[in-house]
This record gives sequence, C-alpha cells and structure tokens, in this order.
Amino acid sequence: MKKLGAIDARVAEVLRWPEAVTFEEMNQKEPSWWLKSALKFAHQQGWDKRTTTQKFA
Repeated sequence: MKKLGAIDARVAEVLRWPEAVTFEEMNQKEPSWWLKSALKFAHQQGWDKRTTTQKFA
C-alpha cells in the first residue's frame, strides 16, 4: 500500500489537463507560468475538491 500511496502522491504533483488533449490541438495558448503555479497550489491545498458553498479553512 505504501507504493500505491507514493505513486498517487507523485501523480498528484504533476499539473495536467483533465483530458488527453494539448493546448495546440485546442488552438489555444498555453497558460502563463503564474496561472499554472496558482492552479497547482490550489490543487495541493485541496481547493479543487471543495464546492463553492464550503468555507475556506
């Protein structure tokens, strides 16, 4: 089980698009470095798992 936890933690570290598609395929510019950083931070804090009705801790 420790190995699965390590794999899960490693996968969670990688900021990725939720679908198997690239920005180039969507004819979109890649997000700026600061937006990617902010999204990764929010993900690490678990904010992506909360609903809008929940209060921040």
